[in-house]
Amino acid sequence: MQNVIKIVVLVLILGLSAQAKEDKFSTSVALVGMSMDYREYDLGGNILDSEMSGFGDIAGVDMGLKYLLNETSSSYMKLEANLMSIGGNTDY
Repeated sequence: MQNVIKIVVLVLILGLSAQAKEDKFSTSVALVGMSMDYREYDLGGNILDSEMSGFGDIAGVDMGLKYLLNETSSSYMKLEANLMSIGGNTDY
Protein backbone atom coordinates (compact mmCIF):
# COMPACT_ATOMS: atom_id res chain seq x y z
CA MET A 1 0.00 0.00 0.00
CA GLN A 2 2.96 2.33 0.60
CA ASN A 3 3.93 2.01 -3.08
CA VAL A 4 0.41 3.04 -4.09
CA ILE A 5 0.64 6.14 -1.89
CA LYS A 6 4.00 7.04 -3.44
CA ILE A 7 2.55 6.66 -6.94
CA VAL A 8 -0.49 8.82 -6.04
CA VAL A 9 1.79 11.58 -4.74
CA LEU A 10 3.99 11.35 -7.85
CA VAL A 11 1.00 11.58 -10.21
CA LEU A 12 -0.36 14.57 -8.32
CA ILE A 13 3.01 16.35 -8.35
CA LEU A 14 3.50 15.69 -12.06
CA GLY A 15 -0.04 16.80 -12.82
CA LEU A 16 0.19 19.95 -10.74
CA SER A 17 3.51 20.95 -12.28
CA ALA A 18 2.15 20.20 -15.74
CA GLN A 19 -0.98 22.26 -15.02
CA ALA A 20 1.18 25.16 -13.90
CA LYS A 21 2.89 25.15 -17.32
CA GLU A 22 -0.11 24.38 -19.57
CA ASP A 23 -3.77 23.87 -18.96
CA LYS A 24 -3.81 21.04 -21.52
CA PHE A 25 -2.74 18.63 -18.75
CA SER A 26 -5.11 17.29 -16.12
CA THR A 27 -4.87 14.71 -13.37
CA SER A 28 -7.43 12.65 -11.52
CA VAL A 29 -7.49 10.48 -8.42
CA ALA A 30 -10.48 8.35 -7.44
CA LEU A 31 -11.13 5.89 -4.66
CA VAL A 32 -12.47 2.58 -5.95
CA GLY A 33 -14.67 0.01 -4.21
CA MET A 34 -15.86 -3.28 -5.60
CA SER A 35 -18.21 -6.04 -4.54
CA MET A 36 -18.46 -9.58 -5.89
CA ASP A 37 -21.60 -11.72 -6.19
CA TYR A 38 -20.93 -14.50 -8.67
CA ARG A 39 -22.46 -17.97 -8.83
CA GLU A 40 -22.13 -20.70 -11.45
CA TYR A 41 -24.64 -23.57 -11.56
CA ASP A 42 -24.72 -26.97 -13.21
CA LEU A 43 -27.75 -28.18 -15.20
CA GLY A 44 -29.26 -29.61 -12.00
CA GLY A 45 -29.19 -26.23 -10.22
CA ASN A 46 -26.28 -27.09 -7.90
CA ILE A 47 -23.71 -24.38 -7.26
CA LEU A 48 -20.41 -25.23 -8.96
CA ASP A 49 -18.50 -22.03 -8.19
CA SER A 50 -19.15 -18.80 -6.32
CA GLU A 51 -17.43 -15.64 -5.16
CA MET A 52 -18.83 -13.15 -2.63
CA SER A 53 -17.58 -9.94 -1.03
CA GLY A 54 -19.08 -6.71 0.23
CA PHE A 55 -18.44 -3.27 -1.24
CA GLY A 56 -15.85 -2.35 1.40
CA ASP A 57 -13.98 -5.68 1.22
CA ILE A 58 -12.16 -4.80 -2.02
CA ALA A 59 -10.85 -1.23 -2.32
CA GLY A 60 -8.17 0.75 -4.09
CA VAL A 61 -7.28 3.88 -6.02
CA ASP A 62 -7.49 4.92 -9.70
CA MET A 63 -5.09 7.64 -10.90
CA GLY A 64 -5.05 9.32 -14.28
CA LEU A 65 -3.01 11.79 -16.32
CA LYS A 66 -4.49 13.37 -19.45
CA TYR A 67 -3.06 15.61 -22.16
CA LEU A 68 -5.28 17.46 -24.61
CA LEU A 69 -3.76 17.23 -28.12
CA ASN A 70 -6.33 19.11 -30.15
CA GLU A 71 -9.51 20.99 -29.36
CA THR A 72 -11.28 22.35 -32.40
CA SER A 73 -14.86 22.34 -33.58
CA SER A 74 -14.23 19.27 -35.75
CA SER A 75 -11.69 17.38 -33.64
CA TYR A 76 -11.05 16.57 -30.00
CA MET A 77 -8.05 14.33 -29.34
CA LYS A 78 -6.37 13.48 -26.05
CA LEU A 79 -3.81 11.09 -24.61
CA GLU A 80 -4.78 9.44 -21.37
CA ALA A 81 -2.99 7.08 -19.00
CA ASN A 82 -4.64 5.48 -15.97
CA LEU A 83 -3.27 3.27 -13.22
CA MET A 84 -5.58 1.31 -10.94
CA SER A 85 -4.52 -0.62 -7.86
CA ILE A 86 -7.10 -2.71 -5.99
CA GLY A 87 -6.72 -5.17 -3.14
CA GLY A 88 -8.83 -6.96 -0.61
CA ASN A 89 -10.47 -10.23 0.30
CA THR A 90 -13.27 -12.24 -1.23
CA ASP A 91 -14.84 -15.58 -0.32
CA TYR A 92 -14.20 -17.95 -3.21
